[in-house]
This record gives sequence, structure tokens and C-alpha cells, in this order.
Amino acid sequence: LLRTAEGAGVGGVILTSARSASLSPLVEKVATGATAYLPICRIENLARTLSTVRERGYWTVGLVPDATMSLYDLPSFRKIALVMGGEEKGVRQLTQQMCDCLVSIPMRGKIASLNVSVAGAIALYELVRRGQTRK
Repeated sequence: LLRTAEGAGVGGVILTSARSASLSPLVEKVATGATAYLPICRIENLARTLSTVRERGYWTVGLVPDATMSLYDLPSFRKIALVMGGEEKGVRQLTQQMCDCLVSIPMRGKIASLNVSVAGAIALYELVRRGQTRK
């Protein structure tokens, strides 16, 4: 997902200290050098960070499988902070409540969700298509 984020032209990535993988040499290798070009910030308190992000003019958009709004119906916001959860549990309920809006990727088959790297890639490149990333 870090490689995809860098390729999509995101301005940076925020990771929680408690529930995300460390930036180990293996992660850097898998990201194929993206960590050298992508600002990555580790934070302790997600609620406080999302408030700060909002104060800086970003709309916080949570990507969750059961949201009623489709990613493709998301209004065009000037600045977006995309919030994604972990593989197992997704975006936590409290974090969802802190988001300005929640969107899902329409699923046509019998499987109800995608892994976070695939979902993130779809969402980021939809934002690229709309011209809503920095590059």
C-alpha cells in the first residue's frame, strides 16, 4: 500500500503506533523504495490527529465495506485524508464516527470485502482519476 500511495501521489501517510506494522527493512523492500519518497508519520492518538487534519482543511473519508455511500459518489472535496483500517477489523467504530463521511467500494460478487492494499489502491486511483491527489 505504501508503494501504491507514493505512485498515486499522496502527500503523506499517517500510521498509528499501536496497531500498524513497523517500517522494517522487509516493509521497505516490499514498498520498493517508496518509503524514501513518501512522508510517513507515526502517531499515538488517532482522534487528536484526525482533528488536526480536519483543522488544516482536509475532509476525512473512511473506507469501510458497509458504508451506504459509494466511493464513486463521493463529493469532490479539495483536500481528502483517506482513512483505512487493518486487514482483520477494518476501520474501528470510534474512528468511523470521527470521519466526515464513510464510503465503500461497490462489490458485485459474493465476497463482501477486499484486503486493505487492494481497497486502498482502488480508492487512491479513483482520487487520482478525479484529480484529487497532489501530482
